[in-house]
Amino acid sequence: MTLFSFPTSPEARAYCERILDEMVRLFKISRSDALDRMNEYWEGLPLESPEDVSLLTHDLPEDWAKQLYYGPNIKWWLEKQDDPKTLPTQ
Repeated sequence: MTLFSFPTSPEARAYCERILDEMVRLFKISRSDALDRMNEYWEGLPLESPEDVSLLTHDLPEDWAKQLYYGPNIKWWLEKQDDPKTLPTQ
């Protein structure tokens, strides 16, 4: 059984683990909840090739965590708040 619902290279898998850690740290959610959000967001999207890994690692794990938590319609990066937990969620 694999952790992710999308194929990953070893490097992408390690980076996804860092993103999960950031989601747990930032939003005080369970690792299981973070994994569910990630799997739903990237389900079926391969993260295996060097190009895929380059696109993934182009953003910081914290930025990916916020994107996965808030979704694509929330512009969290435009907010001027210090505590990301205070941003609206979908």
